[in-house]
Amino acid sequence: IGAKPPYVLVGHSIGGLYARVFAITYSTEVAGLVLVDAVHERQVIELTRLDPVGFPKRRQQALDYLEPAQRAE
Repeated sequence: IGAKPPYVLVGHSIGGLYARVFAITYSTEVAGLVLVDAVHERQVIELTRLDPVGFPKRRQQALDYLEPAQRAE
């Protein structure tokens, strides 16, 4: 679209985590960050701690489900 920095990033759900990573990695290119019901990076750690067998299995199933769609992009 031809947009040039500085960017204002908006992240929802897991997109909030991606936006935070981008903002940290390219801090000079980001003017602002809006997080809407965003995932926190500790969420995966805590869910794994609470359900050390089930959560990683469900997480991997979700990633496996999404992988074909990611390859198609």
